[in-house]
Amino acid sequence: MLKIWDANNFRRTLAGLCLITAPLALGAADLIRISVEGDAQGTRDQFDNIAASPSAWQVATVLNMLGIVLFVPAVLGLLHLLHHRGAVLGHIGGGLLLIGLLGFAAHNAGYYGTLGAVSAPGIDQEQMIRFWQASETVPGNLVWLLMFLIGYVLGMFLLGVGLFWGRVVPRWTAALIVLYVVGFVFAEESLLIALISWMLLFVGLGTIGFMLLRQSDADWAKHAGLGEEGSVTQPESPTVRQQG
Repeated sequence: MLKIWDANNFRRTLAGLCLITAPLALGAADLIRISVEGDAQGTRDQFDNIAASPSAWQVATVLNMLGIVLFVPAVLGLLHLLHHRGAVLGHIGGGLLLIGLLGFAAHNAGYYGTLGAVSAPGIDQEQMIRFWQASETVPGNLVWLLMFLIGYVLGMFLLGVGLFWGRVVPRWTAALIVLYVVGFVFAEESLLIALISWMLLFVGLGTIGFMLLRQSDADWAKHAGLGEEGSVTQPESPTVRQQG
């Protein structure tokens, strides 16, 4: 139960819920995008396909931004679990991923929003094609794109490796996160590869999310991990050298 007046309960429950819902929202948006764009061979075909399914494109736009918002507390929840082994790598990955989500939001606001607008009926398509092609080379837009590509992709990969190395979650869930990144990079416009990739991420993050929802507030407050089988593992205490 989400208790907004209890800090530990609120953060744990919110993180758990977001770990489940964020990949669902982002994955659904990406699959709708690929389905709507179809086998477009160029900008003109892309505009025509989006114009033929404006409602689906708007749904993808909303789901995409919703998924990005939900991913922020999900990442913070994962970082909360990291301690000792894997902490440095995981925190670097988590930091990059948060930067990547900012780039993701900025880039996709332009991508989904602009493509939806320029594909609307009654707009001079030739002029819009020139506008779209020119916008792809604007330096400011390239910054957001690089933030997304480097931050999101590399950050997700490093965070997955950090979670795997730190053993604070079942290692197979961390492995699924890493495999998702590989699939995400190579999916391009393949609906099948994209579907498999997002399913990997949903199973990986969703399993961790359900485990967090089952974890006690006391264990969450102690930064306890989830262990190999979902059991709570306590952080290792540094060895205290006895004085002779």
